[in-house]
Amino acid sequence: MPIPRSLERLSKEPELLRADQEHIRRQIEDTTVEKYRAFLTTAQCLADLRQQLQAATGSLDALVKDLPKLQAATEQFKQDAAAANAKRADNRLLYSEYNRTSGAVGRCLPALLSVPAGAWGLDFCRSGV
Repeated sequence: MPIPRSLERLSKEPELLRADQEHIRRQIEDTTVEKYRAFLTTAQCLADLRQQLQAATGSLDALVKDLPKLQAATEQFKQDAAAANAKRADNRLLYSEYNRTSGAVGRCLPALLSVPAGAWGLDFCRSGV
């Protein structure tokens, strides 16, 4: 009985695989020698990237650590800005009333505002100025 071709080929398979393995090993070796500079450059780039990534991670960690302080400062700023805005609105109202008023208060307000604090005695109040 003749041996079928597929069985013959199967018996040669380990030898063919070893030859392919040797061929691939030589190709890798040749490529490594040929592209040596590119491998070194790539390795240096990877080291630089790793270092930059560690620095960025450190910066992000510091930012995350300081985030509650930043949030508190932002909230305080919002409160201060709201208070300042309310004072501004009060001052605008006072100014508009001052400009609108033509009576005694309107004429006397500059004088009242320019009087030193110690001069607010009874005599001043009685004088009607």
